[in-house]
Amino acid sequence: MEVRLPTDEPHHQRIRASTLPARPTDPPASLDYEFWLGPAPWRPYFEPSVHFGWRFVLDTGAGEMTDRGAHVFDLVQYIHNADHTGPVELQATGRPCNNPLFDAVMDFEFEYRYADGLRVRGHSRGDRGLKLVGSRGWLFIHIHGGRLEADPPSLLRERILPSERRTERSPGHHRNFLDCVRSRRKPIAHEEIGHRTATICHLLNASMWLQRPIRWDPAAERIVGDDEADRWIRRPLRHPWTI
Repeated sequence: MEVRLPTDEPHHQRIRASTLPARPTDPPASLDYEFWLGPAPWRPYFEPSVHFGWRFVLDTGAGEMTDRGAHVFDLVQYIHNADHTGPVELQATGRPCNNPLFDAVMDFEFEYRYADGLRVRGHSRGDRGLKLVGSRGWLFIHIHGGRLEADPPSLLRERILPSERRTERSPGHHRNFLDCVRSRRKPIAHEEIGHRTATICHLLNASMWLQRPIRWDPAAERIVGDDEADRWIRRPLRHPWTI
């Protein structure tokens, strides 16, 4: 499988070109900035790094790897029937934005492996989505809109047999959530799926910053044989936030 998370769209270019304002300002009266920061380390208020830009600040987001990565890694997990687990080895390299406001990694490459040997490779180029490569060709899923491409195109005319795995068709996240409030069923994309997907995003970011591979125990949810790296899966909470 190949994951593509491009960072060349107009908003990425704005982030890259951002400059630090002359000085921080007071938050607007409509924003409880202390509450907005929550347990994250305190930082001066700079408007560009709050409303939309928080995605590219490591303390509040973690760049494209978590922003859109979560919408692609969950497909990998689902297709591989791994919603209850995760990879066992991860390695990533990348370059930070090197911007005074935004410190998330913009350009990156990565690879991770599941215990059964499946390898997932990815990078920050091309169309956003997931490419499935098999013995008869490949299929590409565009994340926005769900458009499919295939080579050979005849793969798109394949029929799913009654005996083969099928998924429930979602009415949309919001509708599905509201329906589950009434029915008490689990949403199609429930909290464990979100947790396992987010874990992959954060482990890949940790590998980039530590500049070394990470071995992961998905059952114990601990980094194996690397105490320094294992400290990256949690951080001190800013007072008075506690768990």
